[in-house]
Amino acid sequence: MDVSFPLRRLALLLVLIGVSARPAAADEAITAGRILVRAGHVLDVHTGNETADQTIIVTGNTISAIGATSATPRQPNDQEIDLRGMTVLPGLIDVHTHLTMDNNFDPYHELSPLR
Repeated sequence: MDVSFPLRRLALLLVLIGVSARPAAADEAITAGRILVRAGHVLDVHTGNETADQTIIVTGNTISAIGATSATPRQPNDQEIDLRGMTVLPGLIDVHTHLTMDNNFDPYHELSPLR
């Protein structure tokens, strides 16, 4: 029995499925419009200001603007994400940051009597 023929058929089928799925995903990205992240508060990491009732507008894979929610109406192809009860920090955030001025990162050092 020749095993290579079924494997070639399977490989061809997988390639055809991959190629046919790709244009559909591209079409969805084009018709999806913007993503509107409706935030309760937005923290500006440059100034430290926290602004209420803001909308983060994402176009493609980029934050294109941040503005007042009242000034950012939803358009027909837009997708909304409701984070009105939360504070949002837009952009790349280092999630492993120790928010302290202390350079000793031992979690028990403050409890130690030899400080």
